[in-house]
Amino acid sequence: MTALLFGLGIMIGLLVVAWAAHVHTITWSKGSESVPSQVTVTTDGEKNYDGTVPASTTDQFIGFTINKDNMRSLFILSTTDLTLETNSGSAPVNTISLKANKPLIYRTIDDTSSTPAPGFANPFAGGNVTALYATNATGGAATLTIRALEDLTP
Repeated sequence: MTALLFGLGIMIGLLVVAWAAHVHTITWSKGSESVPSQVTVTTDGEKNYDGTVPASTTDQFIGFTINKDNMRSLFILSTTDLTLETNSGSAPVNTISLKANKPLIYRTIDDTSSTPAPGFANPFAGGNVTALYATNATGGAATLTIRALEDLTP
């Protein structure tokens, strides 16, 4: 589970915020055993998106951009199975298949590095993102949430 800290109000649509922190909280548990862990990622740029992708929609444009080498943290969650394609719906640079209510989480080893943290792969490794295209093949509308941190002054 990823908790996100925001000090600048409610996010609607796409928003870019300066100096933000994401707190990734991961807990391993089995029965009564529990081992919590927390990592904070901070940088000077945050990009967020909150929106809906209607049922049976193909290649809905989402005006979301990010430099893959400057991205420090990423959290994407959809309430239905959803496919995201970057830069083009017909010839995507990256394709991400999201499962309903299963977040995609990415972070780097520290606030200034583009090196992925152990166990995390950059979903945009194929290239920078100039736009997203969302396909929802399910019978229900998807609520899509994106939270990203980007180093604006690498």
